[in-house]
Amino acid sequence: MNELQRLIMFLKIQYHNFGILHRHLDGDPCWFENHEEIDEWKCCVAKQLDELCEEAQALGYPEPGLKDALLTFGSEEVTPELRGLQETFRIAQSMMRSISGMMQAAEKEVPASVVSKLQEMEYGWNKLADYKLARLLGKAAGERKEERYEDDD
Repeated sequence: MNELQRLIMFLKIQYHNFGILHRHLDGDPCWFENHEEIDEWKCCVAKQLDELCEEAQALGYPEPGLKDALLTFGSEEVTPELRGLQETFRIAQSMMRSISGMMQAAEKEVPASVVSKLQEMEYGWNKLADYKLARLLGKAAGERKEERYEDDD
């Protein structure tokens, strides 16, 4: 199993996890907006998963199944329970950082065209986790260096 296939398995688990976070957000005064935002993250994972599965197939790598994903990354599963906004966003932030790290690891084994796609995806996840969510969560001093992104609003 190569790093691209591991990434695909990891994204299958994270897709499920974003669905759990989406359905179990509780006690949030901005519930409708945040519920919708988490759903957008889930849809982003689905789109990226589809794109990377197609890239892997073009490179001759078979798509790993859900069973393989659960055996490899089952410990990453988010349990279905009600959570407040802070906890939900902290879990989502950790997931985003992990996704970005897995994408970076996969870059070593794919052609330049796929590296470029992975880096674009990483940029998006890093921007969400290290800038937008970090600001919403009141980033702890010294936790991570704040980065500026050229397309910030």
